[in-house]
Amino acid sequence: MIKAKSMFSQVLQQIKSLEIVNNFTSFDLDIYFNPMCSQISQLNENSIQQLNSSVSNQDDSLDLDISQLNNTQNSLKATMNLRSQVQKLQSDKNHLQKIVDDQTITLQKQQNIIGKCKIEIDALKTQNQLINQLNQQYLSQIDKK
Repeated sequence: MIKAKSMFSQVLQQIKSLEIVNNFTSFDLDIYFNPMCSQISQLNENSIQQLNSSVSNQDDSLDLDISQLNNTQNSLKATMNLRSQVQKLQSDKNHLQKIVDDQTITLQKQQNIIGKCKIEIDALKTQNQLINQLNQQYLSQIDKK
């Protein structure tokens, strides 16, 4: 606004100095230029208000964008945390699977040993029965003598 008045003041001085307008007095020129200065001043005020409104809207928009970015960042952090937990659970699962596999092998070996023991027990029972039969026969022969 001050710049616009200064410019019109310079134009006014040039007009006066060039004596282009013979019949206009300084008062007449002021009457002509002052409303123009007022209009320009009003236009400047309107422009400033529009700029302020635009800046305010942009600030609000930026605040919303920042909020959305913060939400996205928090979501990404949560996703990364979950991914880390999933990787740890996968590692734990692999470790537990190895333990289960080792225990399965040990159980199979124990079952094989138990199977062999059952065979030996059955063989020993059969031998014991044979021994008992031989003893019976021997005792029966001794009784006959």
